[in-house]
Amino acid sequence: MTHDDAMQALLKISDKIEFFKDLRDEEIKELILDVKMVSYKEGEIIFKEGDTETEHLYYLLRGKISIDKYINDLKNLQSRITTIDEPSLFGEMRFFTGEPRSATVESLDDRTLVIQLKFQHFVEDNALSIFYRNVICELSNKISKMNDLYC
Repeated sequence: MTHDDAMQALLKISDKIEFFKDLRDEEIKELILDVKMVSYKEGEIIFKEGDTETEHLYYLLRGKISIDKYINDLKNLQSRITTIDEPSLFGEMRFFTGEPRSATVESLDDRTLVIQLKFQHFVEDNALSIFYRNVICELSNKISKMNDLYC
């Protein structure tokens, strides 16, 4: 599927995606640098904890994924944080904080379909945008710490 095809498919369903709520198609196109629809089979890794290669956000369209975290720096044992089996955003912490991926995400279904989104970088051109970025980073850090305590 080409970028244009994926963008058209995204725009058709954008009203069902919470973070695109109240945005016009033109505004969504302006925000997104790249979009792909990617299918995964059961057992395929979408991204691994510690990855720094991409800053994409992901949106689960269908299927089921697990979010797993290494236990206390042991790189051979993971703990399941959660499973997701309904449309949902994931992979957002790396996008906002710039930190390495905080968990591994794996497909648990042969029919998993994910939208992979690369957005424009957050422009800190005024006090309000800096404030929002700082709040988002603080919330992401709290989530990461809670995940560390769980594992």
